Amino acid sequence: MIFSDNIIKAVSWTLVHSIWQGIFVAVLAGIIILVTKKSAAVLRYNLLSLLFIVFLVSVWMTFNYEFSPEVLLHAGQLDLPLLQQQIIINPGAPDFVNTVFKFVNDNSYAITLIWLVIFGFKLLGIFNAFGKIYRVRNYKTFSPSEYWKNRVSELALQINLSKPVLLLESALVKIPCVTGYFKPIILLPFGMLSSLPQDQIEAILLHELAHIRRKDYIVNLLQYLAETIFFFNPGLLWLSSLIKDERENCCDDIALGIIGNKTDLVHALISFEEYNSQKLSVAFAGKKNPLLQRVKRIVYDDNKSLNVIEKTFLSVSLILVALVVTASVNPHFSGGPIEMQEPKEIVKAAEAAEESPVAEESSVAASDLYKDSAEAVETDEQPDATGNEQSIPVYNYGYQTAEPAPACKPESIARTAPAEVSKTTSVTTRTVNSKTKTAHTFDREVTTYDSDNPAKRGHATLRTGITGENLPDDMNVDNLTTNIISDLITENIITDTRGLSFKLSGNSLIVNGQKQCETVHAKLKRKYFKPKVSAICYNYEYSGDL
Repeated sequence: MIFSDNIIKAVSWTLVHSIWQGIFVAVLAGIIILVTKKSAAVLRYNLLSLLFIVFLVSVWMTFNYEFSPEVLLHAGQLDLPLLQQQIIINPGAPDFVNTVFKFVNDNSYAITLIWLVIFGFKLLGIFNAFGKIYRVRNYKTFSPSEYWKNRVSELALQINLSKPVLLLESALVKIPCVTGYFKPIILLPFGMLSSLPQDQIEAILLHELAHIRRKDYIVNLLQYLAETIFFFNPGLLWLSSLIKDERENCCDDIALGIIGNKTDLVHALISFEEYNSQKLSVAFAGKKNPLLQRVKRIVYDDNKSLNVIEKTFLSVSLILVALVVTASVNPHFSGGPIEMQEPKEIVKAAEAAEESPVAEESSVAASDLYKDSAEAVETDEQPDATGNEQSIPVYNYGYQTAEPAPACKPESIARTAPAEVSKTTSVTTRTVNSKTKTAHTFDREVTTYDSDNPAKRGHATLRTGITGENLPDDMNVDNLTTNIISDLITENIITDTRGLSFKLSGNSLIVNGQKQCETVHAKLKRKYFKPKVSAICYNYEYSGDL
């Protein structure tokens, strides 16, 4: 036998205990999220990371306890296989508690074997990810111009990062990311430096440099290892996802502290909505679902709270933990034959173990079992409500929620969406009527060049903002357009903001070059149109008056 019975027993009970321990720290994490809604991202990150460490330490202590000589005393003295041990649980304990403990002890081999097989496959996945990272670092990479090399060094000094950082362009990545701890490398998609405005590129670089300064790469690696070991633990997986979200928020805050311009970072986030995150690397755009939440947080300085599913999960977890703890108060275990014995007889049988022939013993004392184990398996069948694929809610920040509209077919119209810019080498931006945070309109003049046909070029003017007469200064463009985007997603008109353009006017709603049905138009017009407003645009290509 490769593993001794004692190791199998300790591993199986450690895995079982880790379930309720994970749910417990998840409940604490939920409380932290609720009470720190207005706190800095770094505080939330540190508190959640502390819970993560507490979980790992508690699991390690549980294994040490289950494998300690005191716990394994009788099994060690009698040298009996684990499955031959019988347990008698306190008659005062509920039947389901007895059933759970008997099931775990009778199936320790199966529990450990199933976990070991799945863990092995997931471990191979980590090694494969390491291979991909090595390939990304060493193949199809290109050195940028000296200007950007020097600029990275200057930006690093601005955030007090003294470690040298290598900047490379890669044909194998689709989003900016950081890899490496001792020799960190920032990898940018090939051609990005020539296709985005300089201020957006610098916002991206500051975000990635913040990851390096905070040593997020090694923390991220530790999280992947923990997620691989405890792949079955919904509480731990949810806690880890919260830590990743707050990590991105911390880096956003560092970048904003340097550039002092929310618009550049928001535009940079939207520009990289291709979410093919490189495992074991720290990616700029993060996961798909939290992107809108990150944008809203940057614009409104409002931290993420719990959605309905998360609140329901935590409430159910609290109730279950309370019930299990109440039902399992002071359970005592004792060893003996299958036939029920008086406690004194059981103790005598255990004390006489060394003097009795092994063949005559059918069981041993089971006081070695961790008395709180009943708290664990009760939650094993809970739905994984905290998985990483949960949708992030869309909040309307005080605006009336638009009711879903009946299905209607949009009408194609003359092209008003932004021109396709597949080979752009020059983008110029001109701001009109700018009043910083309360700017009414922004015009972007885009000039495109075709690398295959240099003589061929295109021009487009894209408008984002609010048009009208004598508009008040407190009308916020970012606020209004973000909430309209939220409603467009709710109405299933769009699924993301990639290539998005729209115009909401008194006569129509045009989204990505298609005129939407009057039902949706009337609803959004009634919700968002104020006196003196004639149109609300987002990246809308126009000529003449809107």
